[in-house]
Amino acid sequence: IVINVIEKAKEESYKRSVEFAIDAAELYLVENGLSEIPSEGIKVSDLKLKNNNFTSGKIVNEDGKVEVQNLSNGEYCANGEKGNITVTKGSCDGEVVEEDPKPAEPVIKNGLVPVKIADDGKVTKADISTKWYDYDNQQWANAVILNEGVDSSPYDNYTTEIPEEKIRAYFVWIPKYKYKLFNVDTSTVSPQEIEIEFQGIDDVSNGETTSDWLTHPAFTTLGVSGIWVGKFEVGYNQNSNTTGDITTSSWTSSKAEKTTTYDENLPQKIIVKPNVYSWRNQKVNTFFQTLSNFDKNLNSHMMKNTEWGAVAYLSNSKYGKYGNSKYPESTEKEVYINNCSTYMTGFAGDSASASYTNDCKNTYNTTNGQKASTTGNITGVYDMSGGAFEFVAGYGTVTSGDVGSSGFTIDAIKSYDSKYFDVYDENSTITSYSNRILGDATAETRSWYGDDASFVFSRHPWFLRGNYFGNTTLAGVFNFSSTSGESSSGTSCRLVLSP
Repeated sequence: IVINVIEKAKEESYKRSVEFAIDAAELYLVENGLSEIPSEGIKVSDLKLKNNNFTSGKIVNEDGKVEVQNLSNGEYCANGEKGNITVTKGSCDGEVVEEDPKPAEPVIKNGLVPVKIADDGKVTKADISTKWYDYDNQQWANAVILNEGVDSSPYDNYTTEIPEEKIRAYFVWIPKYKYKLFNVDTSTVSPQEIEIEFQGIDDVSNGETTSDWLTHPAFTTLGVSGIWVGKFEVGYNQNSNTTGDITTSSWTSSKAEKTTTYDENLPQKIIVKPNVYSWRNQKVNTFFQTLSNFDKNLNSHMMKNTEWGAVAYLSNSKYGKYGNSKYPESTEKEVYINNCSTYMTGFAGDSASASYTNDCKNTYNTTNGQKASTTGNITGVYDMSGGAFEFVAGYGTVTSGDVGSSGFTIDAIKSYDSKYFDVYDENSTITSYSNRILGDATAETRSWYGDDASFVFSRHPWFLRGNYFGNTTLAGVFNFSSTSGESSSGTSCRLVLSP
């Protein structure tokens, strides 16, 4: 008798949670401006449920009534409308709609503050006990690091704005995922949706041929559940502390300060922010050393070629701008260029291949500015098309001596942990696409959207990504070219954390 009473109570509890899901579905319609449930139904993962234990099923419109269909938590199955819900023990019979694997929880520690960014750029602390990101709807998780000495407690109420001048760096979470291989033989294919499924830290798929699933190497080489990618190209604080900022009135684009001897204070001068000038005119070695020392507790480093690929692929999946319903036209799915000729971060042109201008008006928090984001909204990564060229830690190896004009010898590179570099065949030529690393967004996505495609070779052993503001159609998320690694007034880099 006692067992039956307990079982009945559990069924009733489950029935109430199902009714809450129906209420949440009705709220979902209002918040999304929908008059009725879409024909394909609503996944429970799309709903704002504080405790979501459902594993499969959906909410549908059946003859004008809102009903749950095969809604399961693994122990019970529910069907029917509110007030008339049938709950049975065990798995659901008939068709079961499996929920997509959820992205790994963002790692929040060592000064990272989870945030929500409104469309106008207002930043507030995120309540991580609620649904503060939604990759199914292209809402990627964001975090910031505050300036040294700034007290974060005034922002703990989740409504008080964190002023931009208090923020040192913005980051975007790229969760671990596997993708379905689609062009292993490096032929030329048209842009298409890249199929992606999120994975847990211990999950690994080792596909090798087209249609196999492969865990993206950006995560397996580091052994992490995700990476925090700098939301913008790296900026440089001209002051010796981290409380200042670069502004148009105090720092012009021509002052892309060049370092001839390494300054140990450089890591403290790094910022990652919108509306600042990107830091340029450094050799690969200087960029790499500086970003490695930004925050060792967070495993900071200069972005690798495969990490660039991880962001690019996610952008061209249903979770990125490619899948954003705001951009149904194929011409709108490409990430817009940052065409600001003064190297200001977070700007956008009026089209994906707009000509450069010094009248930089489409900031990251405007409707057009957000088209230059990897999500097509303010939560994504910016400056991946145009802006400045970006060095990445990917090079064609040599047996001895200097690695191009990067300031690195091969022996110096070997003194670092190899997981922070992507290494390519030393005998590569400009068209050696077969020497790619799967997932690095080179050969598999060669010339997508008209982007330039030039592989590393002996005289130019370092990869460049994104191109710069002046190269219109050749610039883009899938652009890759090569360089000696020498400093240039048009080349910057990007910061990544792998805590």
